[in-house]
This record gives sequence, C-alpha cells and structure tokens, in this order.
Amino acid sequence: MPRTQVIYSSGVDIREVVDKFRDYAIIADAHAVTTDDALVLSSDQLRIISRASAITARGRNVIAEAASGMVRDALGKVAPSIRRKPYREWRGKRLPDGARVYYDRHRRLRSYYGPRGSQMGFCPGVEPFTKPWWDGYLALRDGRPLPMPEVVEKGKVVPGSWAVLIAHFKEHNDGWKKMDADSTQRGYLPYMNRISEIIGPYKVAKTEPATIKEFISKVRFGDPNASDEKKRKPRPGAARMYYTIFGLLYEHACDPNGLAWVAVNPMRGKFIEKPKTLNKDGHHTLTEVEVEALRLAHPDYASDERAFLEIGMHWGPRAGDLMQLGFKNIEAGFVTFTPEKTKNSTGAEVALPVEGEHLLAVLAHRPKTGTFFFQQPPKGSNQWNRHKIVDLSPRCWDYTRARKTWKEMRERACIGEEAVIHSMRKCFATRMANAGASLTDIADALGDTEESAKIYVQKRNKRAGAARAVRLAAKVA
Repeated sequence: MPRTQVIYSSGVDIREVVDKFRDYAIIADAHAVTTDDALVLSSDQLRIISRASAITARGRNVIAEAASGMVRDALGKVAPSIRRKPYREWRGKRLPDGARVYYDRHRRLRSYYGPRGSQMGFCPGVEPFTKPWWDGYLALRDGRPLPMPEVVEKGKVVPGSWAVLIAHFKEHNDGWKKMDADSTQRGYLPYMNRISEIIGPYKVAKTEPATIKEFISKVRFGDPNASDEKKRKPRPGAARMYYTIFGLLYEHACDPNGLAWVAVNPMRGKFIEKPKTLNKDGHHTLTEVEVEALRLAHPDYASDERAFLEIGMHWGPRAGDLMQLGFKNIEAGFVTFTPEKTKNSTGAEVALPVEGEHLLAVLAHRPKTGTFFFQQPPKGSNQWNRHKIVDLSPRCWDYTRARKTWKEMRERACIGEEAVIHSMRKCFATRMANAGASLTDIADALGDTEESAKIYVQKRNKRAGAARAVRLAAKVA
C-alpha cells in the first residue's frame, strides 16, 4: 500500500509532516493538498479508522465519516469540530470488553473501562495490550485497586520513593478524594509537584526528619544560597503549606492497612513545628472606604464587576461558592447553599435574606435564564463562529476568570494588592460583628464553626473595651 503523502499546492512532497497525521489513522492511498482556506482530500480509496476522525488545517476541521470503510460525506466540507469517539480497536486488534482508547486534545493516549457515564480511566499514556495496560484493565474489571504506578528515575524504577508515595496518595487516599478539586486540590498540587521534583527519587523510609525540617526552614526563612531571587526571600505561607502536605503524605505512608512504609509520622510530634504566619489576622479586610471606591469605579449595576462586588459583600461566600450561586439558590426571599469547604465536615447550610438596595439592583440585571450568576458562554462558541457549539452544559466562572476580574476591579478603584476576593467575606463578617451580632449568629451566616468566627467578636470587644477606657480617662481628666 503506498505511503500517505501530504503535498502542498507547490507540489513539494513533505514526508516529515506525515507523522503529525498518524494519530488520525489514515491507512490508505491518500493525497492531502493544502489551500488557503481548508484541507482538501482526494476522492478515491480513502479509508479512515474510527467513526469520526478529524484532520485539522489552520484552525479549521474537516470531518469525514466512515461508512463500510469508504468516505461518505463530501470531501473538503468544513463541519463543526466534535470530540472523536474512542477506538474499540488498536492496531487492527479488537480491545477487550468494556475497554476504549482515544487521543485527547493534547494528543495523549487515554484508556477507559466501563459503560459511558461511569467509565474509569487507567494507565494514561500506556499503549494497549502491554503488561501495565493489562494489569490496569484486569484490576478495574475484577473490582480491585489499580496497581501502584511505577516511577522511573534515569531508566530505573524506584519503589518506596516520595514520587511513588505522592502518586499513590492521589489515587487511593480517601481524604484527598473528598477535597474540592477546584480549590483545595488545585492549591496543593503545585507543592506536591515541587516535592516530587526535589526529593522524588529518595526513599520515604530512609528520609530523616531533619531533612524535612531543613527543607521547610529554607522556605520559611529563605535560602541565601538559592539562585532564584524568589527562593531567597522568606515565604512563611508556603512553608505552612509544605508542612501540611508533608503531614498528609506521612499519614498516608503510616497507614497500617495501606503502605505501612514508616511507623511514626514526624510531622505530628514536636520535632518539626508548624511555621507561624507573619500575618496573624489572615487576609486583608475591605474597609468601608475601599468598598465605596469600588462602587464608584463600577457604577453600572448590569456589569459583572458590580454584581461580583455586591453579591460578595451581602452574602460573604468564599470564591468557589460565589461562582456557584445562581437563581436556583433563591427561594422564598432567602438564598441557601452549602459551603464547599465544610461540606464534608460540618455540612452546615447557609440561609441568608435577599435584601439590600445594591444587592436587589444587581440581581434585577442578572439573566434569569442562566444557571449561575457568573456563567461562561457555551464551550466552542465565539464571535467568529457562533454556530460552532459542541457543549451546551452550563459552566460557571473558573478561578482564573474570577481573579482576573477582581484584579481589574481593584486596579480601577486604586486599591492595593493586599485586597483579595476573600477580603469581601471578611468585611461581611466584620460588619455583622460591629453591628452587635452574637458569635453563633456570625458563625451561622458564614457557614463556619464558632471557633473560626470568634476572631471577629474578639476584635469588636477589644475595640469597644478600648473606647470605654478612653472615655473613662477623659472624665477623670
């Protein structure tokens, strides 16, 4: 069978380009000619494996459906981009029951087992019918845990290493699976990756606690010998995060019913103390002056920026909960939601009144048809090709969009960088405390524990006590 050729309009045969099209499984005599508009294929003897395969040229997709091994649709037709269906065959050999493989949009090989909707992935990047692939497939088919992933360091497998522990922790730890993927897990992953880069190939059982202590200390106080200027500066917040992650990893390694690589968790003793934060009060609290500056900078109640401010100030949700809110949460004059952070711990539901001039004004301009107050456009639609819609499921803003919006709001109102999205929540709690609300009421409004909410009451009491003392001193004078 002649080799597939990719020929430009100038007639030059470019053999190396063929490798880029291998993932699309073109297996017959085919000639592809590029034009300024799209990719045009020859008409005869073109066969494509898979129900729907796409060949991309300059941002446009040509879809060809296979019917009895022959191309049925008109060649050169530009159609909406769709996700290619998984292969049920691999290199001419049919996959076992329940198994499917396909290349994702990053051209990485993915394997899945199970019916659609409840399928489980295994062995990413591993070719089918190899030994690791069979081990993963048989484990899922028989209901057993997936085999521990192997970590290769310089061509050599390092069992019992920190890199293997991190991979096993992500795959099997129940606490990790219960964490919110968009907030908690996303915050932990960069630190885990950094640990894997630095001490990944080292054995967990042979790692001395003094090594971990020195690692955290360099982050906390800065490493004067580091080449990166950022690493030379003290980073107590990052040090606290490393302390927490090392504690979770050691706890997983200590599990007698699991790995049991070490007997004692050194992070739970007094040998390694948790670094103290420089800012005991936590995030900055928005002042009333800053709130007014934000309102003056964003006077339009129909804008996303003004709605972001007023909803955050009147209900005080965390960033993740704020983006999940919508008219679906409002009923009988109250907005109700369960905070994502405490859903698996306290599970407390927050119920707050829908009141206030500014809040009602922004809600009146929010689209009633949307699922969320802050909703992304349908996936695949844009101003150049509005009919190209491949996913109509509603999606709220992600953290990147929220942070970008807040940064623009802050810069337009000339507010310092210390003000973050969480500052609105702290201002919300401070307002309640200054108005005389009890500790229990504040905790209920925040959806948090009384232990976490007492800091606002303590600040109020200290301020009131200091004011009483000054007034008494003034009378004596």
